Amino acid sequence: MPINFSSRLERDFDESFFCKKTNVILQYVHFLNADSANIQTFFRGQAVSGFKYILSGCSCAVDFHGHFAKDFLTYNREKILPQAQITARENVIESLLNYIDEKFSEIPVAEKSNAAAFRFIYSSNDSDDEVGRYLMSYSVRFSDGSNKSLQQVLDQIEDGSLSSISSQKFSHESRGDGFLTRNSTEMALSLIIHFAVKRGLYYQLERGVSLPEEPTYAGPVSYIWNRLDVVPISTALMRELLLQKNDETHGIGVRVMFPCWGDYRKLAIRADVPWARKYRYRSSRNEFMVLPCLFNNKNEAVKMDFSDDFVKWVFNNRKVGGVTFDEIATLYKNLSEYLAQVIQSAAIVAA
Repeated sequence: MPINFSSRLERDFDESFFCKKTNVILQYVHFLNADSANIQTFFRGQAVSGFKYILSGCSCAVDFHGHFAKDFLTYNREKILPQAQITARENVIESLLNYIDEKFSEIPVAEKSNAAAFRFIYSSNDSDDEVGRYLMSYSVRFSDGSNKSLQQVLDQIEDGSLSSISSQKFSHESRGDGFLTRNSTEMALSLIIHFAVKRGLYYQLERGVSLPEEPTYAGPVSYIWNRLDVVPISTALMRELLLQKNDETHGIGVRVMFPCWGDYRKLAIRADVPWARKYRYRSSRNEFMVLPCLFNNKNEAVKMDFSDDFVKWVFNNRKVGGVTFDEIATLYKNLSEYLAQVIQSAAIVAA
């Protein structure tokens, strides 16, 4: 039975989708190959503002029909309350995921791979079901105007013919092979990284230089692919981190959680570490270690610190069960020597 509600929009109930789990009504749903799209928000037919989130890959009209106004809207019913923002976002995402599950057969063929990508981005679901089978046909768009399917991109990364994928969010200029187009970078990167890592590949982050005509914008970020378990970031980025000149971590504390590589995967920990910052690095492997140094003062070199108490804590919270206390201590000694060499190389570069 259709829900009876008034609206300032022309509403066709045959084109409406009501999500019973969230009490949200969706209309005009389109799945796009874009990092951002237009989300129109309503409350029982009346347009409301205040939805501050950008969702990748979908445009639609959302009516929070089943919500209670006093807990959801400002007094004049014109804006979503700040404290209701997170719930609103979760409801929109859950409603769209339900829409995909229930109406996938009705989604236009041209939008099916985008819908599959949306489901993956917001639920990490890469199942080989009716929806998931469209993931590999997702169109990866490059800044030179070319398009390749996700399958083609992954095959080229694996055979070495496409050695890097690069993103430049702000530049309007095509910058060569492997550069993703500016307005559909995040979705493509998430898919490429997830499935390339799943194939057993590794990548190293590298940052290029800014364009002379766009000096205020950060240089492009490149993902250099490798079959070897290489250091996750370039020496230049590692140097910036250890000299505390970049802001690639999030959280609080004087310790940093960093992605593991090589033998240092034995230092991976299974515990949540609220007292440490985390380096921004995407990988479904999700293996992070605590670096053996203290990050105190910005623009100053870190101080090495891997005391017995620190090693003991890592031992007690290790992810790899067979690693001994002495192995952890030795690995941290070797790691600290490598990091110290990176710091020393900064003086050589400066000279």
